[in-house]
Amino acid sequence: GLMADTHTRIREARKARGHTQESLARALDVSTRTVVRMEHDGGDTPSEPSVAMLRCVARELAVSEAWLLTGEGRGPAEAAPPNAA
Repeated sequence: GLMADTHTRIREARKARGHTQESLARALDVSTRTVVRMEHDGGDTPSEPSVAMLRCVARELAVSEAWLLTGEGRGPAEAAPPNAA
């Protein structure tokens, strides 16, 4: 389903930015367990991140909210600054 892909994209974007689950949790001021659940990682009850949480995640990971939700738009591959011409 759609959200299963969102879980995966949150994890991809986090790794692309060099964050661990712990460091992303600190940056977002949430518990590590919250990040683990957002990434649907392990046996804990997965959570569907709220719109507000997705906005914070997108900002911290330099991707668009739309990409997290749908895979369309600015993802981690495009997050790097463009090479100066």
